[in-house]
This record gives sequence, structure tokens and C-alpha cells, in this order.
Amino acid sequence: MAASDHPTWIDSLILDAQGFSLTTNLTIEAQEFVGDSLLSFIVTERLFSMFSASSSSSEGDLAAYKSGLLATPVISVFYRDLRLSERGFCPQVDDKKLRAMAVKRLLVLIYKEKGLEHCARLLGYLFFQKDPGLQQLWSTRKPEAVSPIEDPDQVQVGAQRPHPLLGAGGSLPQREPRHQLTAPPPN
Repeated sequence: MAASDHPTWIDSLILDAQGFSLTTNLTIEAQEFVGDSLLSFIVTERLFSMFSASSSSSEGDLAAYKSGLLATPVISVFYRDLRLSERGFCPQVDDKKLRAMAVKRLLVLIYKEKGLEHCARLLGYLFFQKDPGLQQLWSTRKPEAVSPIEDPDQVQVGAQRPHPLLGAGGSLPQREPRHQLTAPPPN
């Protein structure tokens, strides 16, 4: 697939990420760690959103889908599909693990520059290039299935909150106030 075969928004994302890569202070190892985490989070969240209402999908099914999507050979194909080497984003490599690392690095840079939704949209396109129906399902989030992450500084200590997975009947343990850690007095 030629780079020009992609929608223009993908070309724009990669171009923006290339510019941002010159100014980031993250090491390659840190970018891979964050990229792994982003990839896992996005896939988990989207699969849960897609299949949470379906009684036919078990936890085992979701785990199998997730591990299939996160497999290094799958992610490494995106390196070729996005033509990252030809675009000058990274050097040409043949090793699947190194190709997957380059894709994860791209995700981190897109996340830092554009945010999580742009990463998720790119992944939806890459995973389901040949199936617009699955792309649409991937991009259609069900807000009731996944509750937004709360800002810990905005949560009232002692307030009962419904658990996002347990529903209104469950609640999370109460959170203690944060305390400033201080060094012990010298002996």
C-alpha cells in the first residue's frame, strides 16, 4: 500500500509526529514503554467498548482478541503499511520487533502531539483497513460502557462513587487524603 493510498489525515499525523520527534526528551526505551502501554490501553478500552454489551463475548474471548491485535507480527506490519522508513521516520529494518518498536514510537509522538483519540483512530484504520464496518465499530465508543477516568484532585475524600464495572450498587474503597512525604529527622 503506497503512502498516498492512506487518507490525508494519516499523512498529516505522521508529518506532525516527525516534527515533534525532534523536540521530545524521551529516550527510545521510554518511548517503547509508553507505546506498549498506549497500545494495550487503547486496544483494551476499544474491545471492552465494542463487546461489553454482548453476552456472547467472554473474558477469554476478549483476551484472545487483545493478544491477537497486540502481537508483534501484527504491529510490525503497520511499519510497512505506513512506510515509516520511506518517510524518513526511522531507518529501514527487517526485524519484526524493531518494526513494532518504530510503530509504538510513532504512537507516543502522536499521543503527545495530538492526544489519545488520534492514536485510537489510527489504530482502528490500521487494524481494519479492509473492513470499513469494523473501522466504524472501533471508532464508535459507547460512553456508558467505559466511564471516564476521574481526576484524583477533584474527587471528594469519603464520597461514595459507583464503580464503572460494578454499576450503581458497587463502590470503590474510600481514598485517604494525600500527605506530603518528609525525610525522617537526622539521628
